[in-house]
Amino acid sequence: MTSKSITISYKLQPPSSLTPYPEHLDASKTHTFPVITSSESDKTQKSTYYASLKTAILEAKDEIGKEMTEWRDAVGKGELSKENKKTLQYDADDPEAEDEEE
Repeated sequence: MTSKSITISYKLQPPSSLTPYPEHLDASKTHTFPVITSSESDKTQKSTYYASLKTAILEAKDEIGKEMTEWRDAVGKGELSKENKKTLQYDADDPEAEDEEE
């Protein structure tokens, strides 16, 4: 049995206003997700490989998605503090705002 892997690396450059970073978040990270291959018969080998590949892709999607969501939330909260109350309120009397939505 041999092993291959899917490797995903990222290096984020969050706004300088977001320092220090939340302790549990790293701006750069590398993940490796194993993909198992088999030395068995050709049919079994392909089946094992594709099952393992599917698992690795789903794990990568879940892990990276979770981390990116945490970063989005951290950066979003920092950016939200920059907004003033007027820009956060919807002015129903403003006809231009209604035209832009259509």
